[in-house]
Order: sequence, then structure tokens, then C-alpha cells
Amino acid sequence: MLKIEWQNIVFTIIDLIVLYLIFGKIIVRRVMVVIQKRQGIIDEQLADADNKQKHADGLKTEYEGLLQNAHNESSEIVENARANAQTEYDAKIEEAQTQAAKIITDAHKQIEIDRQKTFVDLQSEISGLALVAAQKILKENSGDEANQSLYNQFLKAGGSNDANGK
Repeated sequence: MLKIEWQNIVFTIIDLIVLYLIFGKIIVRRVMVVIQKRQGIIDEQLADADNKQKHADGLKTEYEGLLQNAHNESSEIVENARANAQTEYDAKIEEAQTQAAKIITDAHKQIEIDRQKTFVDLQSEISGLALVAAQKILKENSGDEANQSLYNQFLKAGGSNDANGK
């Protein structure tokens, strides 16, 4: 069986304490140095991330401002374009109305000129026909009695036309 001796236990405890102290001084220091270095790296990375986040936030704010300015500018451009289009539209409508009024006025003038020309042409035509008719009648009936008969017929025809026309 296994014998346990108190000397072995004491030496084992002393060995463990010595090993603990030696390893504690050497290994713990080195581990602590590595941990501190890593902590420093982590702190630097966090600070760098913080700076980058602040920079990104600044860029985002700047971008949003530029975007808002662009939006405002585009709205202004659209409004100016609408106002210009409306002004141009109104000018074209006014010009078209002026031209239409001129065309209508010119048409009325032309109609009046044509009417007067037609009236003059008809008068000359009627005069010519009356002259031809008068010459025929004079050739056929030349006498006082025939003239009196024609005069009476003219008065009757003129009186009946006046009564029908009114």
C-alpha cells in the first residue's frame, strides 16, 4: 500500500509554494504585460472607431445639408420654370387672341369691301339692264300714250314693292 510520509507532504507543499512564487513572478508578469498590450491596442482601436464614427457623423450631417440645399435649389428651379412657362403661355395666348382679333377685323373689312363691290357691280348691272330694256321699249313704243302707260306701270310696281318690302 501507499505510505504517506509527513516529510513528503511538507516538501511537496514547499515545492508548490516555491513554484507558485517563481511562476507567479515570471509568468504572471509576462501574461500581465501581454494583457496590458492587448488592452492598449483595444483602447486605441476603440478611440479610432470613436473618431471615425464622429467623422462619419460629421460627413453625414454635411451630406444631409448639401442634400437639403440641392432639394431647395431644385424646388426653386422648378418654380422658376413654372413661372416662366406660365408667363410664356400667357404671352402666347395674348398674341393668339390679338392675331385672332386682327383676322376677324380684317375679315369684316374684306366682307364689307366685297359687299360694297358687289353692290356697285349689281347697280351697274341693273343700270345696264334698265338701259337695254329702255332702249327696247323705246324702239317698240315711241309715243306719248306708251310713255304714260309705262309710267303708270312703274308707279304700280314701285308702290307694290314698297308695300311688300315693309
